[in-house]
Amino acid sequence: KKINSTIKMIQRDLFDLAGELATSNQEKFPRKIGQSNIKGLETTIDQLLDEMNEKQLSKFIIPGSNSASAALHIARTVCRRAERRIISLTEEAEIREEILKYINRLSDLIYSMARYIETELDYVEFK
Repeated sequence: KKINSTIKMIQRDLFDLAGELATSNQEKFPRKIGQSNIKGLETTIDQLLDEMNEKQLSKFIIPGSNSASAALHIARTVCRRAERRIISLTEEAEIREEILKYINRLSDLIYSMARYIETELDYVEFK
């Protein structure tokens, strides 16, 4: 339930973020993504990490032990791709720093959610 409500919050934020990125006249578009949104992502990351045990956090795992965590791992890679494209866009247009920070923290949150809902932890053993 916690993950579902977090995903809905993210989806609402992404509508606002996409709208800002798609608008060439920034003065007419209200800036809705800001420090409070970034802080919300960071708070949720901290809450999820606090609920995971140290063993789970300190080792690499093979991701995707269930369909929900696998989907989140895919979403994280898409988010990282979007981050790279937004960074490229900064060469052609002015992009607010909050947008870049939000997308960066979002990929961290998606990773945390995926780790949080893994049902089996298949640890990677390094030899």
